[in-house]
Order: sequence, then structure tokens, then C-alpha cells
Amino acid sequence: MSIRTGAVAASLIAAVLSSLSLGCAPADDAKALVHTTEIDTDTYDIDRIYRSMRGPTDTKFVTIGEPGENEPVWITGLTVDPRDPTGTQELEDGEQFICHVNVSHQDRNVWAQEMAKRQQQGRSVPFNWFTLVQGHYTIDFPEGFALPARTGQVFRVFSMAQNQDEGREPFGMRIRSRLRYVYDRDLDRPMIPLNKFSWDVRVAAPFFDGDKEIAHDENCADAETHGTGEAVLHFAVPPGRHVYRATVDAAGKLPFDSTAHYISAHLHVYGESLELIDKTAGKSLFISRATNNARHTGIAEMPHFSSTDGIPIYRNHQYELVATYDNTSGKVTDAMAVVYVYYRDEPPVPLATAG
Repeated sequence: MSIRTGAVAASLIAAVLSSLSLGCAPADDAKALVHTTEIDTDTYDIDRIYRSMRGPTDTKFVTIGEPGENEPVWITGLTVDPRDPTGTQELEDGEQFICHVNVSHQDRNVWAQEMAKRQQQGRSVPFNWFTLVQGHYTIDFPEGFALPARTGQVFRVFSMAQNQDEGREPFGMRIRSRLRYVYDRDLDRPMIPLNKFSWDVRVAAPFFDGDKEIAHDENCADAETHGTGEAVLHFAVPPGRHVYRATVDAAGKLPFDSTAHYISAHLHVYGESLELIDKTAGKSLFISRATNNARHTGIAEMPHFSSTDGIPIYRNHQYELVATYDNTSGKVTDAMAVVYVYYRDEPPVPLATAG
């Protein structure tokens, strides 16, 4: 295992969560020192086809900051990239072999304890802080927004590889994650706190290739909620173009009306697009149009949404996800459809003036 901590200069601002004022605007001019913790997986041997949720895995438990510290910090982003077996060079065309990386609480018991405390304050806390997936290998929050945390806090970094390139010769690789954060003590204006939830499409369709055996737990690319009954998260898509819809509820996700400031999306190979619609208001909020690589062995790009102004989201609204797959392989393929929403985690303020 390789874990390194460093720092670079960046234009970001923050303050202690408890000192935030209602309706404060994000910082935009001050400078703070951005620290980076790097985490390398052990070496994966990629010597066969590994479909989604079937690849080799690696789990690391890490802390940020200096040993013995217990200070407030703000997490501003995460990047993952493929490395050669030595970790010294980036692996050319290696992104297609990253299935996903989750950065979460160290376990669900610790998360449940923290969640109970937050619920007493009318808030929540995500189990997964980050999920980076095919086509989306970096998150940088809008300037002035971040996730509140503390040094000494233990993070679980779960990484999974995949390989859908039947012509690829066996090779070795690592996945490197770079977690970025700033110390609250270095900041001179308030940071806007973010929180996170996910919505997904569940399909009443057959599991793909025996995937009923897969446990969609904290290792999954959607660890916030789990499938039940006949509607499944990891579903099969037959040849052809198919559209899948799901109505999702905000009341169980949001503690109060808020604004979304960062939204990313997850599809599998042959995914075409994933759209988030405010069904109550009758308007589209976000659409991510996937770019598959030339050989359909991975998603090359999944565009995201990022904004300091944000998009209003309401507890009493219903939302809809619309996932489109165009399976040109001539055979059944596996699929998922998930959006990850980072929203402003402050007590209610008039949405007309928020941000």
C-alpha cells in the first residue's frame, strides 16, 4: 500500500461548519492551501474478462492530516487514475479498466452513529462521500463548496477494476486515488457545506449472467440504497435501443429544500444518456450524454453538472430518471443508471437568495 500526503496552492475558502451564517455566499477570492492524500491499490492482475462488479478489488483504510490531529477540514475533490504496477507512471488507455472507486465511512456502524447525531440536528450524512465511475474520474466542487470532515477521521477507499476488452493481453495495474482537502484554520471566509445522496433506476428485468449472486453493499457503485424484490439495480439490457424510467422521491433524501451544486451520472457500456427531470415542475434539470470508447470496452466520458448558483431541489417534489441504452453488441449486456447529487447542507433559506 502507498499513501502520500502533500499540498498545493489553490483558490478556495472555508470556515467552521458551526460558524456558517444563513444564506452566505461562497468564497471567491481568498487563497487556501490544498492538501492531497494519495492512496494506491495493490497491483491487480488483469488476465481475463471482468465485467462490472466482477473484477478484482482492493480496500484501504486511511486518515487525512498529520498523526494525532483532530481538526476541522473541508474536502474539495477526488481524482482517480490508472497506474502501472510500480505506480510510477500512468497506464496508457487504462481508465477503461477502472470499474469504480468509493470513498466512504470506515464501516456502517460508524456511519450509523454519525447519522444519529446528524438527524438530531435535522441533517443527514452520506455513507459514501464519493463514487467515481467509468467516464467520470475526477470531482472538483464549485469554488467555495466542500464536504466538512475532520483530520484523524478514518475513510474506507474501495477500488474495483474491470476488463471488457477481449483482445487485451494480460497486464498489471494499480488505481491511485487523490483526496483533496483544506484546513479550516487556513481560511478567512465561509465555505458552503455540501451533503450527498444518490438516485437510481430499478428495472423489473432479469439479472445479468448470474448477477443475482452479487451483493450490492458498501462495495457497489450505488451503496446508498439497495434493490428489493423484482426491481434490480444491476440489470440486463437486450440488443437494441431501450429507455428505462424511474420515479424517485426527494422526501427521503433531503432534510429540507435546498440547491444541488454538483451532479454526476453512472452508466455502463452502451449507455447513451441519463436525464434527471423535476416531474412536479415538468422540466429537465440535468442530462449526461455518455461517450463510449471506440471499441465499446468502456465509457470514455460522462459529463457532469457543477454550479455555484445551483439547481433548486424540493422535498415535496417527485423526480424522474430516464436512462437510455443503445446495445449494438448483438447480445445481452449489463447495465446500471445512477445519479449522485451534492446539495447545499444548510438550514432552510429562501431558495431565491440561496448561493
